[in-house]
Amino acid sequence: MQHRSKKIKKSFFIILVVLIVLSGGSAIYLGNYYHSVDVEKYMNGSSEVSVEKFDKGWFFDGAGEEKALIFYPGAKVATEAYAPLMYQLTESGIDCFLVDMPFHMAFFGMNRAEEIMQEYNYEAWYLGGHSLGGAMAANFAADYVEDHTDGIRGLLLLAAYPTKDLSTSDMSVVTVYGSEDGVLNMDKIVAGRLRHFVSKIGLKQRHRHALNVHLKCCIQRERDIR
Repeated sequence: MQHRSKKIKKSFFIILVVLIVLSGGSAIYLGNYYHSVDVEKYMNGSSEVSVEKFDKGWFFDGAGEEKALIFYPGAKVATEAYAPLMYQLTESGIDCFLVDMPFHMAFFGMNRAEEIMQEYNYEAWYLGGHSLGGAMAANFAADYVEDHTDGIRGLLLLAAYPTKDLSTSDMSVVTVYGSEDGVLNMDKIVAGRLRHFVSKIGLKQRHRHALNVHLKCCIQRERDIR
């Protein structure tokens, strides 16, 4: 009985040590992220673009009144790093909401777009994101459009792809990526394009394989161009 009690205590101690190590490792991983560089002039705003901090991130307010973009940052990237892009989009007439994410990881705040859409009034909403932020924005949009027929007009995905089916929605989807991106899964880019495109033009099943092969060839050709 005493021997069994010692074994239980030893097992408990081992589990406790493992939990402490995992917790410490997670804290180090989540606390280490890519910082922004040379963004002060964009964060300070100007006479054309007002930049304001609000409870969910940063609001870039310009002359536009009808359209707005909600943008999710990439994993472990400082929110402010996207300020130049948001500033330039706002100058073009699209107000932008640059969203802060818990621990700089968008899957901890995937539904923040809905909170913003409830607080602000725009005729046309667009969602966007980079890398993990783009995937989470697409996932949110896929769920949202199931219950809202006129909520989101389009998606802007930077080095990202949707992991949920968007083929039944009327959203426009723009995907931007580098042809020499060594991290992005190009096969999933192809799959995302295929699902959306097939729905829009009504391709039959027997034609989908041919389209898939064609898209892969296009991507390979982009990689080969130097």
